Amino acid sequence: MPLPSGLLLSVAHVLSCATRRSLNDPEIYSHSVVHRQFVLDDLVDTIRQELADAATLSGADRIMDRMPLDQASTMKIVWCNGCFDVLHLGHVRMLRFAKSLGDYLIVGVNSDESVRRLKGASRPIFSAAERVEMLRELAIIDHVIVFDGADPCRTICDLAPHWPDIIVKGAEYAGKDIPEMHIWRRTNHPIQFHYYDSGLSARTSRLINER
Repeated sequence: MPLPSGLLLSVAHVLSCATRRSLNDPEIYSHSVVHRQFVLDDLVDTIRQELADAATLSGADRIMDRMPLDQASTMKIVWCNGCFDVLHLGHVRMLRFAKSLGDYLIVGVNSDESVRRLKGASRPIFSAAERVEMLRELAIIDHVIVFDGADPCRTICDLAPHWPDIIVKGAEYAGKDIPEMHIWRRTNHPIQFHYYDSGLSARTSRLINER
C-alpha cells in the first residue's frame, strides 16, 4: 500500500533537515554512522507522529480518500457523534439506525480532553485511539473523526463540501436547542435531524459510575 503523500513529504523534510544539520556540524559529518542513526531516529519519530495524526485527522480530504468519487455528489451523508466510552449495544443500534437513513456514515468521537470536560476526571475509560479502533471495526461506519470541542459544529463545518444531510442524536436531545441546529446558518446547507432512543445509555452510565 503506498504511503500517504503527507508522510512522504515529512520523510523528505526530515532527510533534508538532517543533511543540512550534518553539513553544519563537522562532528556529525565526519562520523557517518552517527549521522545515519541521527537521520533514522528523526525519521522514526516523524513517521510515528504522522501515523498518530492520521488516526484522528478530520476534514474533507480524509473523507474523499474513502468516498467513491463518482458517487460523492449524490450520496446522502449522515453524521452521528458521541463519546462512545464505553461502546455498548445502544451505540451499535443508534449507529445502525443512522446508517439506514443514508449512504455514507461519518461518526464524530469526542477527544480524551473533551470527554474529561463532559464526564469528569475519571473518564475516558478508553482513549480516543482505542475508541476509534473499536468503531472502525463496525462495517456500518464509513469514516471516523475525532473532535476536541464542546460540540462538533466546527468539525462538521470543516467537512465542506461534504456537509451531512442528516444528523442523528440521542433521544435525550429531542426538543432541545442544540448547537448543531445552527450549522445551516454557516453552511447554507439544509440538515434533517433524527433522534434515537436505545434505552441502554442511562443503564450503561449508571454501571460505569458505580464501578
